[in-house]
Amino acid sequence: MGERADSKRRLILERAREVFVRKGYRAVTMKDIVEACGISRGGLYLYYPDVREVFIAVLRAEQPRENEAALQRVLVGDASVREMLSLYLEDRKREVLSGDRGLARAEFEFFSSGEAGQEAVHPLRARFESDVLAVTQLITLGVKSGEFVSESPEGDARSLMYVLEGLRAAGQTYGIGEAEVDREISHMLSRITDTNQEK
Repeated sequence: MGERADSKRRLILERAREVFVRKGYRAVTMKDIVEACGISRGGLYLYYPDVREVFIAVLRAEQPRENEAALQRVLVGDASVREMLSLYLEDRKREVLSGDRGLARAEFEFFSSGEAGQEAVHPLRARFESDVLAVTQLITLGVKSGEFVSESPEGDARSLMYVLEGLRAAGQTYGIGEAEVDREISHMLSRITDTNQEK
């Protein structure tokens, strides 16, 4: 199939993503995706047998995330490590508080539906681990520069990312305000930014 097939697949995933962002997961049908793509039903079925498979493909396509690119831009700047981490966390905070939460709603619906399976978990786990690695690198740099204190940069990064995932879930389900997000992030940062503490 080659380049044309790859182009068609990218189109399907881009348009399907828009549908999932707008409608969540449960409400989406193959007909919705067909209409969004402007292709025939048969054309869609050449690539994906059902909504579940389309959604898993969309999740896999999400792996190269914007915050990774943002973090790379920050790493080459003149900012202190503390400022770099703050910029990164500010980006994640916007994601938590944004009215347009991207695929968050669809992800929560999908994983609570019982349809997920391991092949769907893998892209989210990979994205999480990528975020942990990026924050671990920042904390490690901060420890070397004397800006942070951490016996376990990876452990602290993982804890911070779990807090952010929880905030994201709270923002999607029952709502959370900026002051609450700031409080939780500040609490987590105090573990590594208080250079007078004994670890």
